[in-house]
Amino acid sequence: MKTVKKIFSKVLLCLVWVLLSTVIWSWLFNIKTDVSPKKKITVFIDAESVRDDALADYLSSKKPEKIMLIQVHPFSYAMFDEHALTHADIYIVGADNAEKYIESFLPLDKTNENKECFVYDGVSYGIKIYDAQTGDGSAGEYIDYGGQDYYLFYGVNSPHAGEMNGSNDGYAIDIADEIIKLK
Repeated sequence: MKTVKKIFSKVLLCLVWVLLSTVIWSWLFNIKTDVSPKKKITVFIDAESVRDDALADYLSSKKPEKIMLIQVHPFSYAMFDEHALTHADIYIVGADNAEKYIESFLPLDKTNENKECFVYDGVSYGIKIYDAQTGDGSAGEYIDYGGQDYYLFYGVNSPHAGEMNGSNDGYAIDIADEIIKLK
């Protein structure tokens, strides 16, 4: 019986050591490889299906010189990390869910007045990029839209939204334009 307890305590100690070392190495890897928010643009898409890697590759080929990384994720990616979801630069969200996330979106500036927009309390927030009635939309090769209209929004915490939130650059606007051009 003593032998079993001795073996069990050693196995338990080894498991704790493996778990702890995995967590520490993962944390160190994340710190070493992650890019500052000022040098990356993050896009979150709330759609039925998203070819996120392919869209990220395409957008990376169009990225501004000072941007090191373009990330594209479905909303499910941020299931356990609300900070990632609330600090994105660009969102693509269906009309049915847009009000749920409205606090994360920037109101649009006057340059978007002639576009069809998502309006909440008399304020324009998002640019329509998919029309469910006609099936016409942007980035259809990368995003499987459902049976509703979809809009592109800018993140209120984006360091790349230009004059809309007083940030230093408008790189999120440039990337959004690239998404909108994908017909």
